Order: sequence, then structure tokens, then C-alpha cells
Amino acid sequence: MIPTLIFDLETIPDIKSIRRLYNLDETLSDFDVVNIANFKRRQKVGHDFLPVHLHQVVAISCVLKTDDRLEVWTLGNEETDEAGILKHFFEGLDKYSPNLVSWNGSGFDLPVLNYRMLANKISSEGIPHAVLIFFHLAFSNPSILYSPLPPIIPSFLFFII
Repeated sequence: MIPTLIFDLETIPDIKSIRRLYNLDETLSDFDVVNIANFKRRQKVGHDFLPVHLHQVVAISCVLKTDDRLEVWTLGNEETDEAGILKHFFEGLDKYSPNLVSWNGSGFDLPVLNYRMLANKISSEGIPHAVLIFFHLAFSNPSILYSPLPPIIPSFLFFII
């Protein structure tokens, strides 16, 4: 049986990138920076959910099912930096080569992971080939990812292979 990894990202606004993008002064509080970004986003698209390139990963929660076990854990805490979380996550993908399951993975989780790898200068070396293919396919043609789910998988889960 191919292992299955269900995962979900938890993010916060990337204050450093927002400051750079909007040329905001360092004297502004982080709270004010986020409020400015949210205001600009509402003006542009009618809501304040920031685009994927302005999110910073603070945790990745995981459920791994293999032939002989089921494990649940979260990567990240107050002391863990983003690069460490990302490296640990991709080391797990390399170790288990699992099928990936995520809610809105193609629209949020994997694009955020891609941007944050770039922001943290993390090489794609060692990342499973299937994940790299997914990144390419997701950005070039998101509709290719939608297909009927096997009957044993709840319909609210989205498969990413």
C-alpha cells in the first residue's frame, strides 16, 4: 500500500514581504502593516484574504497512514523557523513518497509551499518528483487535478497525486 499523507498548512501574513511590496516604513507596527495589506486587498478584489505569496508557514499538521500505523503530528512551534518546518515536511515526503491529500491543496497549500521554498532558498533537490510535477501542473493547468475520487475516500477530501 502506498502511504497516504493528509496535511494542512497554518499561515500568518508575511510581514517582511508586505513591507517590501508596499514600501512600508519599518516604524509601522506589524499590526498596521497587516491592516494596510488587508485594506489594499479589499480595494482590489473585495475581500482581505491575502494572495498565496504573502503567507508565511507557521505549522503543518499531518496524518500519515501506512500499512502498519496511523500517526498524527504538527510540524512547528514557537521556536521553529519556517525553513525548518518546510525542510522537515519535504524530508517526510522524500522518506515515504506518499499520496497527498489536502483541502484546497492545489489552490493554497502547495502554491504557498512553492513560494515559501523560494523565499527560504530551499532547493528542490530531494523533493519527490511527483510533487514537483504537481507544482508544474497546478500552475500551468489547475483543472487537470480534478478527477472523481475513489468510493472509499470521503468527498470532502481532495486528492493531490
